[in-house]
Amino acid sequence: MDNMNNVSRIHWLLLLVISGLLGIILLPYASGFPSLIVEDDGFFYAQIAKNIALHGFSSFDGLHETSGYHLLWMGFMASMAWVLTLFHSSPEFLLWGYLSLSLFIIALYAFLFFEKIELVLLVYVLSLMCSLLMEVNLLVLLLLPIYATLIQMYDSQKTGAPVWLYALIFLVPLVRIDSTVMLAIPLFVIFIQQRALGLRLGLALLAGLAAQLILMQLIFGNPFSVSSELKAGGAGDPRLISNLFY
Repeated sequence: MDNMNNVSRIHWLLLLVISGLLGIILLPYASGFPSLIVEDDGFFYAQIAKNIALHGFSSFDGLHETSGYHLLWMGFMASMAWVLTLFHSSPEFLLWGYLSLSLFIIALYAFLFFEKIELVLLVYVLSLMCSLLMEVNLLVLLLLPIYATLIQMYDSQKTGAPVWLYALIFLVPLVRIDSTVMLAIPLFVIFIQQRALGLRLGLALLAGLAAQLILMQLIFGNPFSVSSELKAGGAGDPRLISNLFY
């Protein structure tokens, strides 16, 4: 977190430009069949985001509504698609935009939380091994400062927490609902040490979880996504469709 104060607006702009250039370089590898850096779910996100931006309809095929995604990441993807479609709506152009968004998020946590160039490169490689266009990168961007701050709080036995920490914890279930478990354990450790603080942080996590379920119910009439219900029923998640529309 100390690096954040040292990063100027010029650096942010430079990271954005570099991410866009890397998006151009990686575009052939993302759009080839089978895609080397994007799994099926990434292309589902891309197609649904495009339909939301162009038609205001959460659908993969343009006919049937779908809720098979994580809300906050789809919000980012759909917002990117809306901006891009103001200029062009070709699949290749949109895919470049989605890649650039993912790469910029990777650049944020790579340069904010790692100082040595070897570690930055390692973070890039590991992130690229995960599928781009997915919520995982945004989740990492939230979890790194949360974990770092919780460790500092545990070591120093602080009784208070910054407001932004509550906000990030609240957002985690909205990025990926099952990642709630990833915070439940460290927050329980904080609770054992300092019950009042642990309780407040835990309530922020529960509030985010409740917000996710309520929003899903209000938007789709079901608190659980169709993909979570399919997985709960034992459906697999293989790479079968890679880039149907790309």
